[in-house]
Amino acid sequence: MDATPTKAIRLKVRQTLVNYRKPASFIIKETFPLPPYSTVVGMVHNACGFTEYHPMRVRVQGTSRGITSDMYTRYSFGNQKYDATRHNMKVTSGDATLGLYRGIAYTELLCDVELVLHIVPENEAEFETILSGLRNPQVYLALGRHEDVADIVAVEEVALRTEEEPLTAHNIYVPLALLEGTENESLSGTRYLLGKEYSIDAKSKIRRWKEKIPVQIVGKGTIFYDFLSDGEYPVALG
Repeated sequence: MDATPTKAIRLKVRQTLVNYRKPASFIIKETFPLPPYSTVVGMVHNACGFTEYHPMRVRVQGTSRGITSDMYTRYSFGNQKYDATRHNMKVTSGDATLGLYRGIAYTELLCDVELVLHIVPENEAEFETILSGLRNPQVYLALGRHEDVADIVAVEEVALRTEEEPLTAHNIYVPLALLEGTENESLSGTRYLLGKEYSIDAKSKIRRWKEKIPVQIVGKGTIFYDFLSDGEYPVALG
């Protein structure tokens, strides 16, 4: 989708405690400050009952009131023969007895999260389908872990247009491609490489990323210049 979109679906979402897990974190399950694109796209697919990938562009912004941590039981499977001197648990798999480890680990949790999301399907014919699906989801929606229920406050159709100086009331992911070579290039913020589209290997069940987007998180209170907006929020589609 190369043309600038003229409309989007806007969601306002609240969550009490949530973890948007960074893929490389294990002992401590670290969290992104906002949900990555793949998490939002997955929520939309669940809401609409899509069983195949439907391309879409999304915008993610939001704020939280702090961060805490929670302890959980962690199991580590090494597919090794049980050894009482090494393992503290064992399981039977066929004729083999395998060893595993059970211990504790920690999960970072964002507190009192407020999100504003924009969805723009690449196929304009799917706009009403997605709008209806988000207003009447087929399942309870979550962002992050399965237990991180998303409280959908509002689902609206909004018009998009370029504004001279839109102001963001939240932290916002901005693709670097929208900053470089523009008046907004000097904006500061932490950079991430966010996954968006993936496939799952049929044999290994390992997730393979097909698309990742380099972004910068720009803080609330930032003024953008000549930037897409819905009249209330800047819209940085990734």
